[in-house]
Amino acid sequence: MSLPFLAKRQARKKPEERVGPVAGGVPDLRDLAAPDGLVEERDHLQVGSRYCRVYAVTGYPAWVRLGLLDALFAAGEVDASYHLYPVPDGDAVRELTARITQIGAQLELDERRGAHANLSPLRASYQSAWNLRERVQLGQDRMFAVTVVFAVWAKDRGELDARCRTAEEMLAGRAIHSRKMLLRQSDGLATVMPLGDNRLADIYRNFDCGAATALCPWVSADLAHPEGICLGRNLITGAPVFFDPHAGPPVLTNPHVGVFATAGAGKTFLVNVLCGRSAVFGRPTVFIDPEGGYNRLVSALGGTVVRISPGRPVGVNPLELEEDEREKRVPIEAKVMDVKWLVSAMVEREGEKLTLEEQVLLEQAVREEYASRGITEDPKSLWDRSVVVSGEAVSFEPRKKEMPTLSDLARRLEVLAPRVATLMKPMLKGGTLGIFDCRTEVELTKPLVVFDVSDLDERFLRPLAMQVLLGWVWEKFVKRDPKVKKQVVVDEAWMFLRQRDTADFLEEMARRARKRGCALIVVSQSFREFAESAQGRAVLANTDSVVLMQQAPAELDQVAEFFRLPQGQKDFLRQAQVGQALLRAGKQAVVLQVEASPLELEILTGEKGGR
Repeated sequence: MSLPFLAKRQARKKPEERVGPVAGGVPDLRDLAAPDGLVEERDHLQVGSRYCRVYAVTGYPAWVRLGLLDALFAAGEVDASYHLYPVPDGDAVRELTARITQIGAQLELDERRGAHANLSPLRASYQSAWNLRERVQLGQDRMFAVTVVFAVWAKDRGELDARCRTAEEMLAGRAIHSRKMLLRQSDGLATVMPLGDNRLADIYRNFDCGAATALCPWVSADLAHPEGICLGRNLITGAPVFFDPHAGPPVLTNPHVGVFATAGAGKTFLVNVLCGRSAVFGRPTVFIDPEGGYNRLVSALGGTVVRISPGRPVGVNPLELEEDEREKRVPIEAKVMDVKWLVSAMVEREGEKLTLEEQVLLEQAVREEYASRGITEDPKSLWDRSVVVSGEAVSFEPRKKEMPTLSDLARRLEVLAPRVATLMKPMLKGGTLGIFDCRTEVELTKPLVVFDVSDLDERFLRPLAMQVLLGWVWEKFVKRDPKVKKQVVVDEAWMFLRQRDTADFLEEMARRARKRGCALIVVSQSFREFAESAQGRAVLANTDSVVLMQQAPAELDQVAEFFRLPQGQKDFLRQAQVGQALLRAGKQAVVLQVEASPLELEILTGEKGGR
């Protein structure tokens, strides 16, 4: 569209001349805000001690949606400027008519030649241009010439190049094309600044009202998911913050949450508030708790507290099997591998190691135990029919088959692999590690269930028990009712990353729990363990929401670099007080003060009053 008036730069206003030596000696706002100097290079600027590179957006996808350029700001320190010029309706109609004629001629020519590959996009373009012209003629729409310019800032050239690559990749992923303003960087910077001075007016694209609206930054300073849990108030606006980890696309791609903070920053308090209020809305939660930080909440709300102590059976059978309701089968092979890992880990604690032959025989023994009970991958094989007599009436009701225990497995190994059976004795009932040699007695029917492992040795038995419990929770809780929104909290999750097998299991759960309606909430005071572990990074990659509270000074830079925090968010974490948090949920970020009602505060801390 020919719009010659856009190519003319706006007349620059001359600054008012200062009169007299007194006026000339008084600094004004320009003197205070101006940098030490500006150096213009071919493709970037040095403004004082900062570096800057300016881009113009030159290409857009055929269809745009609200928040089109919102992802751009995730690259770091980015300033953007949108210049919109209304096009006279007469000019717009004439140009659209010419466009319709051009496309129509090309469409007719391709139909005659039999060039069918181009017919569909040409017809779509023809109809779109026709509809737009009709809306403009009826006064229902308008045309705009739009110039979009943005500047990326950094403290040095290396950081500038890295942030620019991130910005280019984010835009390219949305079919948006941008160009560096080579030899026009100073004009670009003047265009980005909030002065209304478009010095790149010769670079523009045509938008209708709907497309122009999509450019507006619709990201709000407040976070309020429709079915969210109130966590506290926004420290900037004072508005309540409503967070829903199960908000789903396009708000959140997955429901998992990472909570990272130094000891005493209030992360356990925050998780208590989130899960306690979630239970009121019918969202059950299971806690794997190494510190006993959730017992008060669970007890007060009528949940189940399972305290695990050495030498006492837990009521959790690691050989328990359940139907995978999503896949409609019984995952026997996965359970075989879990049991093999459990036995191998316990044996290695005693300074021994299973040979390859013994591992094969162990797998065979597990399969034979299930086969002896008629259990196969068919979900029906998990059930027997029991006879129920009521008066003269006789009926048959399904009854879950008894699962094998570690003692059953050891008896079978006495024949197949006697040495393995001997090495298993400490993990059988009455042994030092015999807490899992039992039938399943714990029921996950309450809205809140906590497994407190704080009494166990933290060097080996505690992380081992956490792994076994998480596997059992996966079978008995996560797999059930995929349509029910639920949560599993793993506190001090860094313990899982100390051993490869446990780290692999945590990563696997982060990848698979979403499809079963479950949010995995990992809580840790050691971010370094996650950042330096391949499995930890994979867990974070599958976590769309992260809560960052007061950080250890030694880890703050690492946290800021990993999550690409802007300087303002990094400064907030450096100064954050107890109970204050930075919540990043998808594309939104908010700083908040976690608040509990007087009753909640009394339950969680024993104190009366508000927080």
